[in-house]
Amino acid sequence: HLLRLMAENKCRTVFRSDSLQRVLTDYYDRHGTPNERMWAHYLLGRAYYCMGEALPALEQYQAAAAAADTTSADCDYWNLTRVKLHEVLILYHQNLPHEVQDLLTSAEQTAIKAHDTLSAILCQEKKAMVYELEGKSDSMALAGLVASIGYRDAGHPTMSARALYWVIPFNIENGDYNMARKNLETYERESGFFNGDNEISEEKKHFYSLKGRYFLGIDKLDSAEIFFRKCLATQKVVEHTVENTYFINLRLACKGLAALYDRLGRNDSVAKYAKLSEAYNDSIYKYSYMSEALAMSQVYDYSMHVLKEKDLNSHLHTYTARFRLLVWVLAVVTLLALALAFKWFGDRRRFRAEMEKMRHQKDMLDAMKELEERIAGTEILVGGQRKTPDDGNRRVVGESIMQSEIFRKIIGYTMENSGETMTNDDWDELEHTFDDAYPQFKTMIGSKLNGATTEYRFCILVKLGLSSFSINKITGNRYKNITVIKKRLYKKVTGKEGGSQDFDLLIKSID
Repeated sequence: HLLRLMAENKCRTVFRSDSLQRVLTDYYDRHGTPNERMWAHYLLGRAYYCMGEALPALEQYQAAAAAADTTSADCDYWNLTRVKLHEVLILYHQNLPHEVQDLLTSAEQTAIKAHDTLSAILCQEKKAMVYELEGKSDSMALAGLVASIGYRDAGHPTMSARALYWVIPFNIENGDYNMARKNLETYERESGFFNGDNEISEEKKHFYSLKGRYFLGIDKLDSAEIFFRKCLATQKVVEHTVENTYFINLRLACKGLAALYDRLGRNDSVAKYAKLSEAYNDSIYKYSYMSEALAMSQVYDYSMHVLKEKDLNSHLHTYTARFRLLVWVLAVVTLLALALAFKWFGDRRRFRAEMEKMRHQKDMLDAMKELEERIAGTEILVGGQRKTPDDGNRRVVGESIMQSEIFRKIIGYTMENSGETMTNDDWDELEHTFDDAYPQFKTMIGSKLNGATTEYRFCILVKLGLSSFSINKITGNRYKNITVIKKRLYKKVTGKEGGSQDFDLLIKSID
């Protein structure tokens, strides 16, 4: 959207709305680069100017110039020059010559930085307008001459001829009619303002008063009268809103005719055109007064609009501050609630961890007690029943296994923080030691398991009297549900249904 509007503006499009420009300005003020902010404000100013709102346009041009970062290497000096030239136009119509002069000097420097020679020369030419406003004809002529030479050297003969308009009055006033003639001829031939019949457009017919003054100066009175009357024949051009230019043309024509008839000694005609010149001068004053009154009215309306906007923004700021405070309060309450919730869940998690640790410690104590009793020669049976061996040979066999190196390793694996499990070498050593101590066990149980090594090893651990906790500890939780495994193995060995206690009794009854 921004690039499209920039292209439309370059094609001299007349903007009828400022809605899109306002959206772009708001967006790029928050997210844009300095160049993008300058373009957005510049386009909003152009929209205001096209809509006849000079003061808001001036404000946006100033905002655009302020947004540009002239310290940056990528500063868009080319468009910054256009911003300042549009600002010059508004200040000129506000009759502020000193401000216009300063701004033109700044715009000229900006154009030079942009390597925009044509715009730099244009700034020099526009200084002639300021000097005309201040009544400095010599400075006006000098500025016009410098601009004309600059345009010609830059290859713009049409612009060079047009700039001579500011030089011709100085030539006539100082009696340099030869130079005035040359400049007049160049202006008529190359300015492009004249049609095929060598007639100039309505809004520029004040040129004829200059030509009439030239012929009056060289005593060609008939020719002077022709051009003064051409100037007097100026028509209103409403679409350009140049009523003040219209009255100025009429006043210049009447003033020239009064001087002509004074040279001819026709006092009645002198009085007539002098009176008309005075009347047109009054019209110019009236038009200027109305324009200034309208400008003052616009200033007042705009000032009231700015005050209302500031008041609205103040109320909006108050409501925004209250809303932000409410948001902060809600945020704090929410954070406190979340903190309490996290603390509660954390405490609950820690409580569960402590309970799990306590259960683990209890299981460890039970396992240690069980092992101590096993070492002492007492066998613990399922269901809490205790059975003292009645056979001395069984006790000797059991003690030989309990005192073996592999059994000590198993005891180490059941410790709480051992972090180790049975290796293949450990299993091989355990099976070898166990089979030597209980040769009948493998014959009776191994044959029923069809050579299933994992199931046979499980039976060995049960035979050694290890608890479910110890079995899972030393095997790395390989057997998740020991009760189910015992029921399945009992049926596989006996062919009957039975519980885990039946399996324990069966296994421990085999010597």
